[in-house]
Amino acid sequence: MRLRFNFKNKFKYPTNEDNPIFFSSYYEKKIVGDFFVEDDVILAKKAKDSLGKVFHDLKRDVWHQEFDYKKGLIYAKILELLNMKELTNPIDNMKISFFTPYPLKACYYYLKGMRDIYFTDLSNASDNVLKALKMFKKLGYVYECAECYMGLGLIYRICGAGDINYTMLNEALKIFEKIEVYAKVAEVKAYLGIYELQAGNINNAMEYFDEALKICKKYDFKRTASDIFNWKGVGCFQDNKFDDAEKFFLKSLACPVIKRDGKVFSYEMLARIYYKTERYDLSLKYVDMGLKIHQKNKNKQGVSELMYLKAEVFWAKGLEDKCKEILLNLIKDKHSTSLLYYPSNAYSLLGLICLKNNDFEKAKNLFMQASDLENAKDRIKGAVIDYNNLAEVSSRLGDKEEARRYLAIALDKALEIGDDDLIFYLKNKLNS
Repeated sequence: MRLRFNFKNKFKYPTNEDNPIFFSSYYEKKIVGDFFVEDDVILAKKAKDSLGKVFHDLKRDVWHQEFDYKKGLIYAKILELLNMKELTNPIDNMKISFFTPYPLKACYYYLKGMRDIYFTDLSNASDNVLKALKMFKKLGYVYECAECYMGLGLIYRICGAGDINYTMLNEALKIFEKIEVYAKVAEVKAYLGIYELQAGNINNAMEYFDEALKICKKYDFKRTASDIFNWKGVGCFQDNKFDDAEKFFLKSLACPVIKRDGKVFSYEMLARIYYKTERYDLSLKYVDMGLKIHQKNKNKQGVSELMYLKAEVFWAKGLEDKCKEILLNLIKDKHSTSLLYYPSNAYSLLGLICLKNNDFEKAKNLFMQASDLENAKDRIKGAVIDYNNLAEVSSRLGDKEEARRYLAIALDKALEIGDDDLIFYLKNKLNS
């Protein structure tokens, strides 16, 4: 367990190592992050791979009856550095005593907080990271203080407290700039770009990403650069600049060092770009490339989302039977409530297939099921679209009064979320 230095030290932390960031939509959803400097990762990999026997002996020893908390902390740190948080972790059941050295207590609380974030126990995560921060401040371990600020920023971002997240990231940035840890400076600037992106400030986000990329270019941080290219692509995609978005995702894939999850994220976003720009065969190509990785990793959420996108592409190509087969399989499959994919999407698209084939009663039933699911998940915009579809079914069945009632419900919900485009569309439809 390497514990570091304070500001009075003349020692400077290595600056010529790469450092990955929070790059993947999947990882955003899973609430998992990477908080490390690359030279730590190299050490961890040596412990796990080059010194495989030592690592396996360590794994065995930490579960022995005569549990050594020092070994447990080392093992937990290796898992965190290698982003292997899904594995059984000794930190979960570790006990520390009054006699545990103060620096190791601080490490314990930090690692426990990171583990709590993985399990979405944000209240305990916040308590533990704050404890660690207080202890690291007392010890004068400023690098670890900055890591704690980043951990707190992640917690507040997940909680929707964007302003506090921004403040925590800036506190971390001040420290990393002071001690000249440029890999972490690039990482924090990239996180600040993500903050601006989520706030809808695309130009500000791009400025942060460009600042981070300058550091990456100077110090040859290839992996971080690939992640930032992905996020620049997301910004362009949100701004409907699909050609620019495509270039950035392809740049990410062209980087000589790219993580597996960054690669599958690029595949997914390219598939969405090609779907939006009606290059359907290319879209299917990248969907299948992404599916191959998700299926290998047994990532059910990723598989579901890409399968739904594949169904949308088949629908756009007029291949209704293939589209319907995928949708029915998605509905039949039992999904965990923690996944972001909702069967409501499948019900809606199946309803459109039935509507196209003039099977109005079945279409109405499917749209009603979709709207119920949207309302249950508080996805208002999706419910607006479903009510609009229900109005269309009623209109074709000749029930104008019911059609207007559904449109009125849709308009009320559109006003609730302040979607100007939907409000304009629904008002015109009601007045026609």
